[in-house]
Amino acid sequence: MLAKVEDKDEVAYQVLSQNIAPLRDALLSHSVYGRLTSVEAVCIFMEHHCFPVTDFMCLLKSLQQRLTVLSVPWFPAVNTQAARFINEIVVAEESDEAQGGGFISHYEMYLEAMRQAGADTTKVEHFVEYVRNKQHYRRALQHADVPAAAQSFVQTTMQTCLTGKNHEVAASFVFGRENLIPDLFTAIIKGMEHDGRFDGLLYYLERHIEVDGDEHGPAAIAMIKHLCGGQRRRWSQAQASAERALKSRIKLWDSIENAILAG
Repeated sequence: MLAKVEDKDEVAYQVLSQNIAPLRDALLSHSVYGRLTSVEAVCIFMEHHCFPVTDFMCLLKSLQQRLTVLSVPWFPAVNTQAARFINEIVVAEESDEAQGGGFISHYEMYLEAMRQAGADTTKVEHFVEYVRNKQHYRRALQHADVPAAAQSFVQTTMQTCLTGKNHEVAASFVFGRENLIPDLFTAIIKGMEHDGRFDGLLYYLERHIEVDGDEHGPAAIAMIKHLCGGQRRRWSQAQASAERALKSRIKLWDSIENAILAG
């Protein structure tokens, strides 16, 4: 019986992957990569992209709360494989190897890369500080004067984190981030201007390609299959969540390209 459920989930996973392939392909072939040919263009990109870097942690922490046990008294997680996968990513995202030695969060790594490139970190730093001081995230986005496209992207992510079912959050994480990022960041590297000021950005991008491209992929797929558990409705909801995440990223890329062309 278990084998039949596993076979059913593998078929469902393949169908989902095929159904979202056009959106994934549109994102990976987006014309914004060909616009990253100057320092100014890359800085505009980074000043928008820093917000997906930030709200990635919201998706990850949402899954950590749902799939591991953070309460006291403690009790074992329902699925130790999923718990291990999430905890491994949390360790890397919050305390990865820094370029010059030591440890650093990926958010701080990205901010260092922005400063090295000459990009403005003010808005994302203000946003994070407002949230740290208990401002509602929507109000924090507005008070920090975050670009409208980045605000919309973060709001889509947060809606998934706060109202989505476990498999919907996981689908956004897996298909909109974890299994997408190696190909997405490779496209960015191929398109962008290579300047010494972007060494920090290249390290950040290449580090994600390395970490997300090996053992995390199969673990992410296993997590989705576990959470959907052979239920057709859950697979349908997971697909809708993945599509929302990909469409949101395409809209952000469209807006970044427009900002680069405007100036």
